[in-house]
Amino acid sequence: MKTFSFLFLILVLTFSCKKEDTKPEVVIVPQTGTIQTDTTITDTTITDTTKTDIPPIFEPTCPIDINSYEFDTLGFEIIDSKYIYAEFIPSSTIKGWSFEEYQGGDVEVIASGGECTGKCNNSIVAKNGFDRSCGLVGCWYTYISYIMEDNSSSIVSDSASLKSFFGDIDTKDEAVFWAYVNGYKLNYSTKDPRENGIKKVDFGYELKTYKTVGSGCGSVVIRTAYHIHICPEGQITILSEEELFNEIVYTCWD
Repeated sequence: MKTFSFLFLILVLTFSCKKEDTKPEVVIVPQTGTIQTDTTITDTTITDTTKTDIPPIFEPTCPIDINSYEFDTLGFEIIDSKYIYAEFIPSSTIKGWSFEEYQGGDVEVIASGGECTGKCNNSIVAKNGFDRSCGLVGCWYTYISYIMEDNSSSIVSDSASLKSFFGDIDTKDEAVFWAYVNGYKLNYSTKDPRENGIKKVDFGYELKTYKTVGSGCGSVVIRTAYHIHICPEGQITILSEEELFNEIVYTCWD
């Protein structure tokens, strides 16, 4: 009996002293089949502290965005003469040109360039052109005559053919004339700085011009000054405008 009691005591002590298994619990993740343990994983995301915020560089595009484009009224050159068209740089396929004015049957060469030192082609006279007006003795208008590399000749007498002739608008003469044929004129008489001026900017030209609506003869005439931007591709954007004149005019204007 004593032997049995002794054995029973040994079994109880052995069971009580058994160490707890410290092996971490293993969990199978069904979606991926990967194994995770119950140990805590520290976030090891690395933050790049060398990065700095660099403001975007403003790149002008055409047509310009009037909301972001910065402009002022400084640095404009006053244009002294209506006919300053000596610095046309036409498309590379054109080897000579002449800017001509038709005056009731006579033709006067205002300017020329390339291989043409006078009228480019004596056999061609435009039947229509820019700034056309007519009176008792005939009509007046301007146009461009030019010669191509293959010696063929043609006429520029509207805005579409003028754009093809210019290619990009890259001189002040081209910018002034392009504004003119699109209805924006320069005041050559009083040289009011609100209505006369040009300056080269980083992406095209800015001009001070005006437009007149109405012909008088007892009706209202409205004259408005426009500060415009012209892109090399020809797009025109109005930067600002100011009404200069709004009255009944009894004389008749052209």
